[in-house]
Amino acid sequence: MKSSAVLSACFLLSACVTTGGGVNTLDIYNKSVTQIGAEVFKAEKLPAPTVLVMHGCGGVDQHHLEWAKQLQEWGFNAVVIDSFKSRSVSSTCTKVMNVTPLQRAIDAHLTAKWVMAQEWSQRKVGVIGFSHGAWAALHASTKQDAEREVGASYLTSAVAFYPYCGSSLNFVKRSIPLQIHIGQDDDWTPASLCKDLARNWELGANYFEYVSAHHGFDRINTDQRIQGTDGAIGMRTLRSNPEANKAARRHVRDFFDQTLR
Repeated sequence: MKSSAVLSACFLLSACVTTGGGVNTLDIYNKSVTQIGAEVFKAEKLPAPTVLVMHGCGGVDQHHLEWAKQLQEWGFNAVVIDSFKSRSVSSTCTKVMNVTPLQRAIDAHLTAKWVMAQEWSQRKVGVIGFSHGAWAALHASTKQDAEREVGASYLTSAVAFYPYCGSSLNFVKRSIPLQIHIGQDDDWTPASLCKDLARNWELGANYFEYVSAHHGFDRINTDQRIQGTDGAIGMRTLRSNPEANKAARRHVRDFFDQTLR
């Protein structure tokens, strides 16, 4: 099998399929590996900086499209990446390595490389990820992973909402500005692990931990229990917190304004 660095040379855009409401649906190919689905939300004033949106373990849903429209309203292009469908995966919520965070980080870098060549792009590309997609965003924010897998780093900054931070010993140092947002009551991706990572990666004021907030706190009208990773950690909470959501969005907007404009 060819290395990802070689395969990145095969990465190309096939065609725009549909257009409606400011949204273009297109397919991006790395023809020796896989098809990557994407929806492009273009800013009103072009060219503009771009933010890639990376879904959680359940795949693309309305939450991620809503975030794309929010970014669009703030004056950014937004590209929602679907890392699952073309790989014939519907969910990684119980088997997190069905599509690995590193694979998804490669998706982000290759998509960013394509974005930078588009006429509507200002060549600065950030990424925002949620849960499994946020875990991928941590990988994507490290120069070593990017250079090893695709030959270069194409991302300018990253935001991670309730990622699995593991141990900071599992990650090399970040190479781009990063924000982490997590709830103190998250029973799926523990805040304590992200606090350790934030300290070791010297995030300082770009680490946000929200009181009385659970996994998915930025979702709208959500309160449910979901089976956790590999069936081994039981049911976990997915719950909205409007106050934390409002604060987090303000911080995200400020962060992308500072790093992408």
